[in-house]
Amino acid sequence: MKNDEKLLKLEIAMDYTVNWDFEKILRDLIQNFYDSIGWKDFYKDFSIRVEKTKLSGRTLIMENEGHSFSFEWLTHIGGSTKTNSNKKNIGKFGEGFKISALCLIRDGKNVQMESSDWIIEACKYDEKIAGRNVSMLGYRLKRRKDDGCNRLTVSNINESEEEAVKEASLNFFYPENPLFGRQMAVRENYAVFHRSKMSIPCRDTANISGVLFCQRLARGRLDLPLIIQIDRDIDHETRERKVIDYVETRIFLNRYTNIYDPKTSYQLLLFLDKYWNDLPERTVDLDTWYYVVCQLVRNVSRDQKLKKKFMKKHYDLVYIDREGGDKNRNRRIREAREWVRSNPDYSSKRMVNPVF
Repeated sequence: MKNDEKLLKLEIAMDYTVNWDFEKILRDLIQNFYDSIGWKDFYKDFSIRVEKTKLSGRTLIMENEGHSFSFEWLTHIGGSTKTNSNKKNIGKFGEGFKISALCLIRDGKNVQMESSDWIIEACKYDEKIAGRNVSMLGYRLKRRKDDGCNRLTVSNINESEEEAVKEASLNFFYPENPLFGRQMAVRENYAVFHRSKMSIPCRDTANISGVLFCQRLARGRLDLPLIIQIDRDIDHETRERKVIDYVETRIFLNRYTNIYDPKTSYQLLLFLDKYWNDLPERTVDLDTWYYVVCQLVRNVSRDQKLKKKFMKKHYDLVYIDREGGDKNRNRRIREAREWVRSNPDYSSKRMVNPVF
C-alpha cells in the first residue's frame, strides 16, 4: 500500500452470505444522494451517467455538489450521517454502502467514493481467523483537495448494467420524473400525479399502468394510470424494499386512504368512477377497489360544499343494499335487483355500491 494510503478494516468477510443484484445496488447507492438532496432538488442537483473509454471500459458516475459525505460512517454498521442536525451529509445507513461495495467487488468491479478532503476505494485484504487466512472487505483511504464535488464511481460495468443505469432514477419520487404527468395533489404526507405517456420499464412482460411510491421510493404496481406517493412504508425492513403486486398495492392503499383530504379524495373518486359499483365477492375480498372507493366517499362527505357538488353532478345514482346473514332480507335484495334490471325507468340510472 502506498505511503499516503491507509487501510480501513471493515471486518466483513468477502464470502458474507448476501447477494444484491446490480439494480438493487444502484437503488441503494442513489438513495444516499437522494436522502441528502431531498426530492424537490433531486433533479437539479444529482447527476448519474456512464462514461466509456478504451482503457477502463464503462464507468458509472454519480455526482452532486454541496452535500458532503463522512467516510467514518461507512465503517460502522447502522451508522447514519443523518444524525447531524443540518442534514447536509449524504448517506443514511452505513451497511447499505458496504454491502453494495462488497457485491460489486465480488463481481469484479472497482468502487471509489470521494468527498470533502478524502477518497476511499473498496478493496480486499487478508485477515487470519482461527488459523486460516480469510479475505475481508476494506477501504483504502487517501486525501485529496476538496473541490466541492461528491463523486461515486463504479468501473467495469457491462452493457446490460448500463441500461439499468438509464432507468435507475425512475425509482425515486421527484416532480421532473419522466413517468409523472399532470399533478393532481401534493401534500405533506402524500402526492398524486397522472401518468405521463412514457412506458414504465419492466423486466417481465407486464404492462404496468401506474406506480405506487412509499416514502418516495417506487414499491408497487398500479392498474391505474396514476403515480401515488404515500409517506408510509409497506414494511419495516430497512433494505429489502421488494416490489409488491397489484393486490398488495390495493391493500396498502386501502390502509391509508383515510389520509387524503376531501379535495384530493373528490378527484380520485371521479378518476375511479368505473369502480363505483365494485362489491366484494367474499366476506374478505382483497382483489377489489371497493374499500378504497368507500373511504374516498367518506372523505368527500366531510366537506359539505364538495358533497353538494358531487350530488348535483351525479344525481342519477342508485344503489341496492349488500346481502348479509338474513335470508329473508337477502331474498328481497335479489328481487329488487331483478326488478331494477327489468324496469325501463331505471335504464338511465347508474348503479353504485351502498356507501354512496
